[in-house]
Amino acid sequence: MKKLYCAVLAFTFYPKVVALRVISPTSNKHRRSIRLGSLSQESLSAEAISTSKSSSSSPPLDVVETSDELGQSALASRLAGGFGPTVWSEFGALASELGDNVINLGQGFPDFEPPAFVRAAAVNAIALDCHQYTRPAGHPPLVQLLAKRYSNHLGRSVDPMKEVAVTVGCSQALYVAMQCLVRPGDEVVLLEPFFDLYVGQIRMAGGIPKYVALRAQAQSGWEIDFEALEAALTPDTRVLVLNSPHNPTGKVFSESEMLRIAEMVQKWPKLTVVSDEVYKYTVHGEDAGPHVHFAGLPGMFDRTLTLSSAGKTFSVTGWQIGWIVGPERLVRDVHIALPFLQFCASTPMQQALVEVLEKADEPYGDSASYYDWLCVRYRHKAALLAQALSASGLPVVASQGGYFLTVDVSNVDVPKKYLEETSPAISPVTKDW
Repeated sequence: MKKLYCAVLAFTFYPKVVALRVISPTSNKHRRSIRLGSLSQESLSAEAISTSKSSSSSPPLDVVETSDELGQSALASRLAGGFGPTVWSEFGALASELGDNVINLGQGFPDFEPPAFVRAAAVNAIALDCHQYTRPAGHPPLVQLLAKRYSNHLGRSVDPMKEVAVTVGCSQALYVAMQCLVRPGDEVVLLEPFFDLYVGQIRMAGGIPKYVALRAQAQSGWEIDFEALEAALTPDTRVLVLNSPHNPTGKVFSESEMLRIAEMVQKWPKLTVVSDEVYKYTVHGEDAGPHVHFAGLPGMFDRTLTLSSAGKTFSVTGWQIGWIVGPERLVRDVHIALPFLQFCASTPMQQALVEVLEKADEPYGDSASYYDWLCVRYRHKAALLAQALSASGLPVVASQGGYFLTVDVSNVDVPKKYLEETSPAISPVTKDW
């Protein structure tokens, strides 16, 4: 089977210089998200990609080194060799070196300010008497509102004090979920490509990641290999991670796909689904159906921890407010664990989010709600970048949600001299790097 190499681009920014992350979804190599090079806005072309400079000219990266006397640290041991430089450290170093002349499209965060009503909510929260610790499992006004919203999303009553937990962003939600669900030796199934953070968090919990590659189709987008997924589930599988809309492919899982996955979950009583839904309000594909909450499917609420956050939706990634919704038997352990990680998420930001969530459902701009307005904006951004890439001879794989595009770079010729260079984050350098 021919390998399809894809570059991943976030279209939250309008490209001046594009930093590419590359994945090869038909092999294990694409588990490394990496930078191929830079591409100027004036010369968006395959030629520019194939001749761009590699990272060898970047300054040395900070690498965590372990003591010769003590040997490998406990954390490095748990991370199984993933304790050195990463795609993020390479991107960060390169972006810092090049300064304001470039825009890093490899990392997903907006470069535009949040809406006025979001900023106003933060100011209003600061003016209130909410500057001290709040409830570790979540500020009461916020968990009550989240419970109300998810009761509507999932078609059932959600208990705010027993079935909701507020975390320091969705990254902490993922971390605490893995710590509570995974025992040493347990297997966690990931649909790849995937958000880089997953593997490290699985290994820190003592788990073993197992990979099931999505199949890329140039016209129809990304498809689930259900036979491979079913084969990957075993008595040792403790967690299946779902992410829809999917980072980095932009795939939005359909209801029929979710129902088929639910049938598999039913066969394994010890299996819990961690559903990462941070991009749920950015379903922008013209032919995409509505977002499907996996926990809302028949019998799946008791088998699912649903994770989300405010950062991507409202362009406030620095607020760091995330949450977990699920059955009491699973959320109880999350409540117990949270004070050991950080006593509580920021009280003023939790209070501000209460106002933000209420305002977001109101008409905004020329749309029925802020969420509708957001999807229109991202639909325009996705079309703009897709048009530029297609015009450069880089076929775009269909994307329906989130803020990433993938392009087929299989036919890009990488000169041999670049493959002979070195990088502290990968050895040897390969074409997908």
